[in-house]
Amino acid sequence: RRISKKEDVESWLIADYRLDPQGARSIVSYIRSQGAFGMPTNDWLLVEGYIDNAKLYNTIYHVPLGRRVNDALSRGIAQAISNNYSVNTRITVTDDGFMLTTNQKISIAEQIKTIKKSDFSDLVRRSIINTEVFKQRFRHCATRSLMVLRKYKGFDISVVRQQLRSDKVLRTLGSMESFPVIKETFHEIMNDMMDVPRALQYVDEVIKRERYDILNYSTESSPFSYGLILAGISDIVLMEDRSKLLKELQGKILDKIYSGGEISFMFRDPHMVENYFLNKIPKINSPEDLIAFYNHFLTVDPMRNRFNSPFPYTNLDIRSSIEESIDNDSIVSVYMRGTQWTSMQYYNMIRSIFEISITPDEKEKIVLEACSFKTMREIRTVTRLEEGDVRSALNRLESAYLIRRKIRDNQVYFIRNQIVATGEDRELSIRRSIVLLLGSIGPLTFDEIMLRFPAPQDILQSSLDRMVKEEVLTLDFVTPVFSKQYILRSDLDALRSGSEGDVHSSRLLWLEGTVSDLEEYFDKYGYALDTWSMNARIDSFSSDKLGEMISQRAVFSGRIIRHKKTYAVPWLVEALHALRYEEPDNSMMGFLAVIRNGANTEELIQESLGLDRSVVLQMLRNAEFFCLIGRDGEGRIIPMMADRDPIEKKTAIEILNEKFGPVSLTELSYAFWFYTTGLEGEIQAERSYRNGEVLYGKAKAGQPSEE
Repeated sequence: RRISKKEDVESWLIADYRLDPQGARSIVSYIRSQGAFGMPTNDWLLVEGYIDNAKLYNTIYHVPLGRRVNDALSRGIAQAISNNYSVNTRITVTDDGFMLTTNQKISIAEQIKTIKKSDFSDLVRRSIINTEVFKQRFRHCATRSLMVLRKYKGFDISVVRQQLRSDKVLRTLGSMESFPVIKETFHEIMNDMMDVPRALQYVDEVIKRERYDILNYSTESSPFSYGLILAGISDIVLMEDRSKLLKELQGKILDKIYSGGEISFMFRDPHMVENYFLNKIPKINSPEDLIAFYNHFLTVDPMRNRFNSPFPYTNLDIRSSIEESIDNDSIVSVYMRGTQWTSMQYYNMIRSIFEISITPDEKEKIVLEACSFKTMREIRTVTRLEEGDVRSALNRLESAYLIRRKIRDNQVYFIRNQIVATGEDRELSIRRSIVLLLGSIGPLTFDEIMLRFPAPQDILQSSLDRMVKEEVLTLDFVTPVFSKQYILRSDLDALRSGSEGDVHSSRLLWLEGTVSDLEEYFDKYGYALDTWSMNARIDSFSSDKLGEMISQRAVFSGRIIRHKKTYAVPWLVEALHALRYEEPDNSMMGFLAVIRNGANTEELIQESLGLDRSVVLQMLRNAEFFCLIGRDGEGRIIPMMADRDPIEKKTAIEILNEKFGPVSLTELSYAFWFYTTGLEGEIQAERSYRNGEVLYGKAKAGQPSEE
């Protein structure tokens, strides 16, 4: 309400809740962004539909009444949906709402109408009757009622055995819901674990009175739904993956929120920026390449598969090489609020920022003396100290740079630190660290920088401000996130301008000149939309030779590109077949069968299938688009890719990048008519940039490169 009245909410939050200005600003931004979708309250429901990347339909109910109420509501609605639509429903519950996930689209309005106060309690009871929760609660009740014993003749009975006996009792009682122990089980679940009475009240006062807003299914989702969406995705394990998905969700709605011009993002497609920085990372084709990789990042993770670890950037088994790097001090451990690893080149720089001075106490002296290439367990054995004391001492000694780590056979060892500090200038070290961090990872907000580089906040902020003033950094809304980001000016210039002139000259040179014959033409260009194009570029064009190549299937003829008559080589047809591929339905299978059986004209196909001519023409158009059929030299219809399984899309896009690159996915999609969704992650080709757009593939031999 304060935001809608345009009050100074930030000052109010700072004064009443003791927030810092940045925290207050983040809260206001978060609430304001939700306002574009609707604001749920305890007496007003917001329901939104969200289609995720797996094409599952998620209905998100924003009910800020706590987990117990949401648990009851979600189970009741899910049971009603299951009864009415015969679908399985996955439930995700948090304190602020719940999400129901199905594999088919169900009207949100119809979902809500399935809930009635009169049968709500019964729906909840039916939803829990055969669940593990019910079995466990029944065991508790059965134990208290002495139907299942905890002890027998002085011996404890294990929980597992108690559960087995409880299950046997439950099966024996069957459907006797009036049995006192079963009634008590229902009572505990519905009133202690859940809050069914409060949920009933909500159904009566909010849902029944239609006090709700509905947002229909979309790939966008409101900010309040992010927690539910992340909680509902079971295959996200790494925090990096969660952060990436969260940024993707944010990016989808920021254009909607700020499309009026309040904020203008430099790059609305975050993948463009992400790909630029991925392309900067040195690839590891041999163990010798590891040094360049280590020097690219401020800190590296030598053990886990992270953005700054070597594993995503090589196909080699490099674990032994990484341990060798640690053994010979190519990378060394440093302490910056926790243990990190860095190139020896940056060791003293980081040490000058984060080293603290301590006077070791007696326990720390004992632990320090024991650090002679020993594991923590070995140190405990030698020192005879408690684990907590050893762990605390090791942390303090690491933070003072008196000890450091080694890794051998995936085991961490501690050694006394013999590296002599060189006394680097602290302010200069912070500046160099910022340049390394932003140059390797990309645009970051202040909070993200603090997370990765936990230098003293005031000193870090001061350094960033000076670097912005000196135009080393730019602070702006670079990609669609809620806060301004810092980016190196050099990277920003590269993203904005790239190497447009070189790329264009490369392409023009590739198109110029002539070729000697048809084989060279198709090897170079891959296709032609008419004979005029070939005649203009071939020194001695022969239509007879073209007909011969078609009959030998060295060239395919058909409406392959933009539904125009096209002459194309097999590798291009194979690639387009894969990139456009859809599983043929029964009608298409029948259509292809009559062509295999000799129906090679529209009339014969129409006669064989007994279909209207307009239907046959549409099927012909579809089959040609999917590269299933083509034409022979006489124009007769013949199978083309109808009898072949598609190659992998990854292979197909690599073929196009190799033959037509440097080229963007947008250009390929426009030229060849296929969807590019999900292909970016599959591309291994060399990247270059033009006006912030990613181009894939190398310049052809003898032409200027994009460097």
